[in-house]
Amino acid sequence: MMKHNIKHLPVLANGKMNGMVTLRKLTDFRGNLVLEMVKEIDDADNIERLALQHKSVASFIERMLNEGATPHEICSLTTEFNDRILRRIIELSEQSMVKNEYGAPPTDYCWITMGSEGRKEQTLSTDQDNGIIYPHIDDEEQHRQADRYFAVLAEKIVSGLEQCGFPRCKGDVMATNPKWRKSLSDWKRMMNAWFSHMQGEEIRMFTIFLDFRPVYGRMELAQELRQYFLTKKKEFPFIYNLLAEDDAMSSVPLGMFGRIVYDKKVGDGIDIKGGALVHFVNTMRLLAIFEGLEAVSTIERLHQLTMHQVFTKEEEEEVLDSFNTLLYFRIRENMNQYKQSLPLSNDLHVPGLSKEEQIRLKKALNTAKWLQQKLMRQFQVRGIRI
Repeated sequence: MMKHNIKHLPVLANGKMNGMVTLRKLTDFRGNLVLEMVKEIDDADNIERLALQHKSVASFIERMLNEGATPHEICSLTTEFNDRILRRIIELSEQSMVKNEYGAPPTDYCWITMGSEGRKEQTLSTDQDNGIIYPHIDDEEQHRQADRYFAVLAEKIVSGLEQCGFPRCKGDVMATNPKWRKSLSDWKRMMNAWFSHMQGEEIRMFTIFLDFRPVYGRMELAQELRQYFLTKKKEFPFIYNLLAEDDAMSSVPLGMFGRIVYDKKVGDGIDIKGGALVHFVNTMRLLAIFEGLEAVSTIERLHQLTMHQVFTKEEEEEVLDSFNTLLYFRIRENMNQYKQSLPLSNDLHVPGLSKEEQIRLKKALNTAKWLQQKLMRQFQVRGIRI
C-alpha cells in the first residue's frame, strides 16, 4: 500500500464492499511511526533531512526486532523505507541539475538497484549496487551528451546515498561507473559479452546484475532488459553449470559430524553472508533462471519454484525457516554493531549464541549444504569437494 501511495483498501465479500482497511489500521500495531517516517521522507527538501530518516530506520529495525517481527517483515519494511529515501534523493538530484543549469534529463531513464537491495533483503550493512538504463540513441554526439549528463546525475545520487548511510560499493558496481550506466542496447551488448566469455570476477558481477530491480523512472526499460535476458539465456545452457560451480567454490562452514567450522578471518565464528546466506540466494537465483521465472527476491523465487514443483511444500518450509534464521542472526548482529558504533560486518560469533541458537544455526547450515548439493547434482558439477 505504501509503495503505490494507497491509503484505503476495500474489503469485498461476494463481489460487494464489506468494509475498508486503511493504511493507518494496518500500521496501528506499531503506532503512527511508519506513517510519520513516510511523511518525513516524502517531505524532505534536502539530503541532510533524509540522512536523519536513515537513522530513524535503524531505530525502527531495533523496535521490530524487540517486538518479534519476522526477518522477512523487517527486510520488506526496511526496503520500502530505503526505496523511498532513494527516490527522494533522485528527485532532489534532478532538481539540483536544473538549478545548476544542466537542465532536465535529456531522455527517459530507469534507475535500477541490484544485489541484496534488488532482492529486497536489505539490512543495516547493505552497500550500494545500482545502475542506469536509458533508451538507445542513434546520434553519437547526442549519445555522448546524454551519458555526460547521467554521469553527473549519478554522482549526485550516489553521493546522496552515501550521506544517508549507504556506503559506496567497494567493487564499483554503481551508476557512477560507465559499465553500469548504459543505453538499453549497450546493456544488451554487455549481456551478450557475459554469455560469450564468463569466468572469475565476471561471474560475480553477472550474479549481482541478475538481481536487478527498477526503482525509479521508466520501468519498461528494465522490464525489456529482463525479457531479453530470459530469451537470450536459452542460447547459452552452459551458464547453469558455471553458476553452480561458482557457488560450489564457497563451502558451507560445516565439518565432520556437523561441527561448525570457524572462519579464520572471524576467529570464533563464521561469515554469515558469504558462508551461509549466499547459498540460499545462489540456489534460488539459479533455479529461477533455469525455470524462466522473473521473481527477484529469494523468498519470492522459493515460492514460485515450489509452485513449479521444484521443491515440495515441506522442503519450502524447511528452506524458509533456515533462511529466516540466518537473516535474523545477521540483522541482530548488525544492530548490536550499530549500537556500539562498530563497523558493520557479516561476522557471527558462535560462542555468543545460546545453546538453542547454536542448534538452529547448525540446522540452517545443513539446509545450506543440502541446497548446494542439489545444485551440484542437477547441473553436474564434478571434482569440487564441499
